[in-house]
Amino acid sequence: MRFFDCHASFGLPTQAEWNVCLTAAELLALMDRHGIERALVRHAALDTESPPLGGALALEACSGTPRLEAALPLSTPQTGEFPLAHELAAWLRERGARALWARPEQHRYRLDTLTFGETFEVMAEERIPLLYQVNGLGDWDKIAEVLREFPDLTLLAIGHGCWGDDRLFRPLMDRYPRLHLDMSRYELDQGIARFVDRYGPRRLLFGTSAPRWNMGGPVAALMRAPITEDARAAIAGENLERLLSWDGPGEAVEGEAPRPLTAAARISPLAEAVLSGPQTDHPIVDTHGHFGPYGKIWLPSQEPDQMVATMDRCGVRVTICSHHTAITGDAVLANRWLAEQGLERYPDRLLGYYCWNPHQAREMEAALEDFPPHPGFVGLKFHPSSHGAPLDDPRYAAALEYANAHRWPVLSHTWGGSPWDGAAQVDRLLSRYPDIPFLMGHSCFGDWDGAIRVAKEHPNAYLELTAAYAVAPIIARFVAEAGSERILMGTDLPWFDPMFCIGCILFSAIDDAARANILYRNAARLFPSVSALLHHS
Repeated sequence: MRFFDCHASFGLPTQAEWNVCLTAAELLALMDRHGIERALVRHAALDTESPPLGGALALEACSGTPRLEAALPLSTPQTGEFPLAHELAAWLRERGARALWARPEQHRYRLDTLTFGETFEVMAEERIPLLYQVNGLGDWDKIAEVLREFPDLTLLAIGHGCWGDDRLFRPLMDRYPRLHLDMSRYELDQGIARFVDRYGPRRLLFGTSAPRWNMGGPVAALMRAPITEDARAAIAGENLERLLSWDGPGEAVEGEAPRPLTAAARISPLAEAVLSGPQTDHPIVDTHGHFGPYGKIWLPSQEPDQMVATMDRCGVRVTICSHHTAITGDAVLANRWLAEQGLERYPDRLLGYYCWNPHQAREMEAALEDFPPHPGFVGLKFHPSSHGAPLDDPRYAAALEYANAHRWPVLSHTWGGSPWDGAAQVDRLLSRYPDIPFLMGHSCFGDWDGAIRVAKEHPNAYLELTAAYAVAPIIARFVAEAGSERILMGTDLPWFDPMFCIGCILFSAIDDAARANILYRNAARLFPSVSALLHHS
């Protein structure tokens, strides 16, 4: 299997990024670490500067290596910045480019028939692929408008949301056979397999959105997706090569391509073992899961039996979860559903967080008289942002007093800059409750400095990786500044396929002791029930 990344970049962006590759050489080194042979790339100047400059810098950097292929920016022929339609194919051939990027918002043009009608007609006829970054509903609306007028246009939708945009893209996929998707942020549980089941493997392309996002997640997710080897090879690189072959195949890469398993073996024995398949030497623990119906996005694997099947595939021994409805609605009722539908059916695989809704504080406080209400509950769950109640709201007090007295773990949603559950709120809370093992869900996403500061100042604070794992190289930074003993794996299953998180951990620049701490050792230390289940297995 040969990886050909359809979405990577290099160069210095205008705004601060979580991670950058300033040069093509830095990007190539990152690719080598992950076993990625080739990449279709753009220069950061394509987004931040003029389209011609972005294209020129990409071509210059890629000219020295067959492993990188430049995607050039689309621009308006009416302003003289882009060739006329009848000149387009020859213009691309002259520059050795075979794909175009559309960035209408950044470059201030309309992606419509008036501006690009003749251009899109030529691109459809020649099969020249157009890449388009998807950031929300409005972008899917633009794609729908373009394909309605040009149904034969080869269009690749890039970065279409880590939560899954299936409700948005499936109607378009059903109607327009030349629409393709990349998998860089397609983290939906079993999303790859479900896509292949419906559309076949030829319309999904491997991508990473590196260096901003972690390469390890997409690599591991594709390697362990429940699909055939032929489908895996198609997604990994064959599909992109086919889309770019309108002007002939690209230059062959000398020597044998690095294989992902070989790359993992170079990283560490633990990485190789985990990527090779489910095993018992490293019994992974997911400290942040859910189940039950949820309306805002499509979650096809929302029942306990489906979750356990995913856990089996990914080598996850135990998941600690809460019920979706306990967060969005009646927590008293949904906590009981969690016990009945999940904890009792899978006592050796699922443990529970008792979700605390401050709007039901009276009912919840009554439950503390005989707590926990089920032996499968091993911690409390707060979601201040959803409930509109900050962490220092007095309606949490009874739960916090219980957790502090019994050293019971609390998992709380946290987010950077949030007035409900940001780093400042966590800091104040832990100053009053020093004996609560406090898991910062999502690690105050975006406010990495604040999360690290809280973890360093409070020995009972832990960085939980759900969503944060995708940000490169945040795991290595957490380990370096807070210590691996203070980090826990979490996935938000069934929101995300666990292999994305596992892959990010495996390929991070940390040692195997740190990987083992994050994957299972820390959870076993914080949760006695987890430790018992791991030893029993």
